[in-house]
Amino acid sequence: TLFRSAEGQRLMQEREVPEYLHHVNKRLEEEGDRVMTYLDHSTQKPLICCVEKQLLGEHLTAILQKGLDNLLNENRISDLTLLYQLFSRVKSGQADRKST
Repeated sequence: TLFRSAEGQRLMQEREVPEYLHHVNKRLEEEGDRVMTYLDHSTQKPLICCVEKQLLGEHLTAILQKGLDNLLNENRISDLTLLYQLFSRVKSGQADRKST
């Protein structure tokens, strides 16, 4: 978790929101593949939840503040769709979407 937390903080500073969202999506896919290939299947849910919390849950407000307006103004439908799908994975993300 410390690694993912540091990764999330660093990438939120370095990347624009669409790049960050695509990175998070890629990480989630990689962790799912890792479970299927190397780990016991019972570890999938806790592992994915950890990634979601560290790369999404901790940065929901920052993601919205840093990039939502640009995504909307530039009509970036695919990036907005990804944002919605990722936020839907995190319980607090549903509340954050409603408050904006």
